[in-house]
Amino acid sequence: MPLTLKKSPDDFVVEERLRVKPGRDVPHVVYRATKRMLTTVELQERVAAALKVQPRDVVFTAMKDKRAVTSQHFSLQAAQGPPRIAGDGWEARYVGRLERPLSPGDLEGNLFTITLHGLDERAADALLDRLEALERHGLPNYFDDQRFGSHTPGTPWFGKAVLLGDAWGALRCYLAEPAPGDTEETRQFKRYAREHWGDWPVLFERAPRSNHRSVLTYLKDHPEEHRKALNLITPRLLPLLLAAYQSHLWNRIASRIIERRITAMGAPLAKVIVAGEPLAAYAAIGATGGRPSFLSPSSEAKGPSALSLSRPRERAPGEGSTQSVRPEPVEGRTAPRGLATFLRETRSLSLALPSHRATYPGGDVADAAQAVLAAEGLTLEALKARILERAYLPKGERPLLVFPREASMQLHAQGTGGRYAVALSFFLPPGAYATLVMKGLG
Repeated sequence: MPLTLKKSPDDFVVEERLRVKPGRDVPHVVYRATKRMLTTVELQERVAAALKVQPRDVVFTAMKDKRAVTSQHFSLQAAQGPPRIAGDGWEARYVGRLERPLSPGDLEGNLFTITLHGLDERAADALLDRLEALERHGLPNYFDDQRFGSHTPGTPWFGKAVLLGDAWGALRCYLAEPAPGDTEETRQFKRYAREHWGDWPVLFERAPRSNHRSVLTYLKDHPEEHRKALNLITPRLLPLLLAAYQSHLWNRIASRIIERRITAMGAPLAKVIVAGEPLAAYAAIGATGGRPSFLSPSSEAKGPSALSLSRPRERAPGEGSTQSVRPEPVEGRTAPRGLATFLRETRSLSLALPSHRATYPGGDVADAAQAVLAAEGLTLEALKARILERAYLPKGERPLLVFPREASMQLHAQGTGGRYAVALSFFLPPGAYATLVMKGLG
């Protein structure tokens, strides 16, 4: 049965952990903020207004989901700050000071607590079985659906058009192609734009008040200046549009590597759907017959659960009864031979984010990168946003696999019918997606 996430923001709780420990008597104050139904950008703007500073002065380590309850840190340079500030949907408390502003490198990771409702005991046992298998065997570290919120599957990629030097095509992606978060007004305008593409005066008259209208104002007066018009797109948005396509390329390269290695080693191959695209995964099956995760060949358990649980056998009935559960280590429980070989050879592999500065070692890694780029009509040397003035593909590496840790589960009885609210907790390093873990579980 597929798992349904985020019935309520309280069902998806994120707690950020820092590597650094705030101290005293240094220039930058650090706060721990908790927000609900706000984006990090919205929180940044509200904090700035409360403290009477510019939003750019409020520095976060990372973006967090809107439809969730999230705790995260921010810093700003100030002689002093109030012990607590708050507003509608958020509050922040002073935790100390740092010598410098916070940066993404200060983030250790995030503890996720995700609650699922209406599960019986057997389903809860199966979830913990799968979570423990993912903790031991890991899962592909793909960018998940949230990364692609600016792109609708089956439509052209803005980032690809930019890398190909096609300003006209990139403008069409931005002004005329649907995006998942579009309002109804924007969807209607984009539908009209596809039918009247290139008629800038007409499109200007129909455009809603937004950056789309600003871009069309310029195109109406300079109909051939596509490149300059492209650079009028909101500066904060351009890097996100580029990063979405870069992440898509990374996912495809990673998928080819995983599929080739899993197949060669005879381990069970599986698939996981990310932004409408099936990507290679592997079924994290325990040695004694635990249930597989992802879209594996069999979705049913074959044999008894592989877990020894620290869960009491007797359960207190009634609303609100709670049990805490953690998997007990079981000696001798190992991955099947093919999967064990795959993990041994792949566990520590990191894969460069595609850019003109990226390097890929020889063998299947280089082959996968070359094949994916060739299928897109690109080369490594072409991965530079030459037609943009203020945006570029970031460099860096990303681990091919991710291993959740600190896995635990709490059961909250819901009535007397043997149903539970199941709160799963696990810790992930920066950049890893809890939603991908949940796909592995369900």
